[in-house]
Amino acid sequence: MAGDGLHAVVLATCETGFTAPSELGEQSAPLVEIAGKPLVRRVIEAVRGSARIGRVVMVGGGESPAAPFGADLDLPACESPDANLLAGLMVCEEGGPVVLLPGNLPFLTPEDLDTFVEAAEATGVDVVYPMLLRTSCEAAFPDLRRTYFRLAEGEVTGGNALYVNRDQLVARPEIIAQAAQIRREPWRLAMMVNPLVLLSLNAGRMSLRDVSQAAEKALGVSAAAVIVDAPSLAMDIRKPIDLKAARERLGAA
Repeated sequence: MAGDGLHAVVLATCETGFTAPSELGEQSAPLVEIAGKPLVRRVIEAVRGSARIGRVVMVGGGESPAAPFGADLDLPACESPDANLLAGLMVCEEGGPVVLLPGNLPFLTPEDLDTFVEAAEATGVDVVYPMLLRTSCEAAFPDLRRTYFRLAEGEVTGGNALYVNRDQLVARPEIIAQAAQIRREPWRLAMMVNPLVLLSLNAGRMSLRDVSQAAEKALGVSAAAVIVDAPSLAMDIRKPIDLKAARERLGAA
């Protein structure tokens, strides 16, 4: 059962993945069913199982009659991805951190979420982004493929979550888009600061500290990237081939 702690905002909107046909017309990926259960419901159930999360806010589930999928509050989708994030943050408690999650993580576990939250809390910064080692991801999901890049600490991929200082982002909504970009492609933020950083990245000389410093410079708030052993955070549904693989894996289970 969820604790009395942090708020979580789960996005069930189209920017979290592709749209797919269903009985209700075109649906965003989080609303597509996998093994008889909407994908976003799987995410919310995992969040509910976290010992560190209290209230769950979903944004964009209203296009499904089954909403809110176990969330405490379901907000309508807004006109842009940035507005969706801001709407979710606005209804969270002032003065507290918030965990942002996409609704397209079919294998998310409460344990992996707690692992990330505990690592994020230890940093004491405004925006925290998880990274996962390739060895960890391939050990847990040997049949699934993700894109990895080299850091000094090893080959990593980005995790699909953010731990954020709610008040900082609400006060400066212009940085929300950049904060969300960390989740999708962290190396692009570094290039925004210095395009030559790609040379260091390709050579494997760029470190976790370099990524954190680049994010801080781009966002104007304290930020950190942390390597965590939470492979389910890396396995999102972005393409039809991902959906097929998740259905095969979860259907067999």
